[in-house]
Amino acid sequence: MILTLTWKELREHQGVWLTMAIMTVGAAWGLPHIVAMGDRNLGTHVAALTLLGLAATYGVVCGSMMFAGEHEGGTLVFLDIFHGRRGMLWLAKFAIGAMLVVAQAVAVALTFGTLKQEAPAWAMAIVGQNAHRPSAIVWLLILPVVSLEAYAWGLLGSSLTRRVLAGAAVAAVGVTPVWLLAIITSPPVFFTFQLIVAGIVLVISYSSFVYQSREGTPASPMKPEGPLDSKEDFLEQW
Repeated sequence: MILTLTWKELREHQGVWLTMAIMTVGAAWGLPHIVAMGDRNLGTHVAALTLLGLAATYGVVCGSMMFAGEHEGGTLVFLDIFHGRRGMLWLAKFAIGAMLVVAQAVAVALTFGTLKQEAPAWAMAIVGQNAHRPSAIVWLLILPVVSLEAYAWGLLGSSLTRRVLAGAAVAAVGVTPVWLLAIITSPPVFFTFQLIVAGIVLVISYSSFVYQSREGTPASPMKPEGPLDSKEDFLEQW
């Protein structure tokens, strides 16, 4: 069942995965050349903001598709029937989505590491580090953290709503205040706060999905108002 579920998720997510990967690389590489106009320092900041924004966007979208997508497609009832336990289903879909999110983050990070795209010093605060001149390879650490945090919020929105767009909106509203705290806290405090909040968000998502009402529950059979006619009565009336 796990292999079947994995194959199903890969088929459903492959288009979004490829689109977001190409969009992230293209925007983060091309936008600084348009905006910075030769200013290397400004180009570094624009590229970093673009990378982080699109990495978080894919995390939110991937998480929102996990459960809300099943509601929209009407396939959750079949997963309930064939998989049985909601808890195991949540864990399986969480693991598959995390794999997709990390795979894209690593692919994008390796691309920009090859392009020698350096990260600004403030980007290291996301992973609880202080750095004055981080190298391009730190994207391998930064992007997975950003994507996974956004993915956790996407799972929360997906488990609270029945539409992918609504789930993404819930995730965006929830994660924005957390990221704004980066402005007023030190890197170690902010990173610790990120981990705690992400853990709480995952617990709420798990509980909401496991205990929500199931779709497609068979209704009680209708009882006839009176005794059924016999075969002879039916033939006589016909």
